[in-house]
Amino acid sequence: KSGSLTEEQKRRLANDEARGIIFCGNNRKLKAYPWQADTTAKYEIPDFVTAISPEAFSETDKLKHVVLSPQMKKIGRDAFSFSGIRTIEIPEGLTHVVTGAFYACESLKEVIFPDSMQEIENAAFRGCSRLKYAEIPEGCKVGATAFMETHKDLQIVYRPKKNE
Repeated sequence: KSGSLTEEQKRRLANDEARGIIFCGNNRKLKAYPWQADTTAKYEIPDFVTAISPEAFSETDKLKHVVLSPQMKKIGRDAFSFSGIRTIEIPEGLTHVVTGAFYACESLKEVIFPDSMQEIENAAFRGCSRLKYAEIPEGCKVGATAFMETHKDLQIVYRPKKNE
C-alpha cells in the first residue's frame, strides 16, 4: 500500500491514517481530512503528497494553518472550501490555484504566492471575507472573479519574481 515510501514516510502515513486522514493514488493524493475529529490547529501535508482531492479539507473548522507539501502539484476544486484556515503556506513549484479551491475561507487573512504561480482561476478565493492581503508574482494570470467577495480593503500586490 505504501509503494516506494521511505521508512520515515511510512511511519508518517500510518500516523496520519490513524488520525483518520485518507490517502489514495498510491498515497500521493490526500483524499480527505477528518473535519469532525480535528485534533490539531496545524497540519503539514506529508512530502510524498502531490495532490489534494476536491473538498478534502472542506468544512474543517478547527484546522487553522496548513503547510502544503513541497511536492504539491494540484489542489482540487473546493479543496479548502468553508474551512477555518487562517494561513496557508504555498510552496514554490505549485503553478495553479483552481476555481473554488479556497471558497468561503472566512478566516483566511493573507496569501502569498510563490514565483512559480502561473494562474489563479475565477472564484479561487471568492467569499474569503477577511482576506486583506494577496501577494502575486508578476505575470501570473488572475481570473476576474478570483478575489470576489473578499475584504473591502483587500490589497493585491504584484511583485517582481525573485529570479528575474
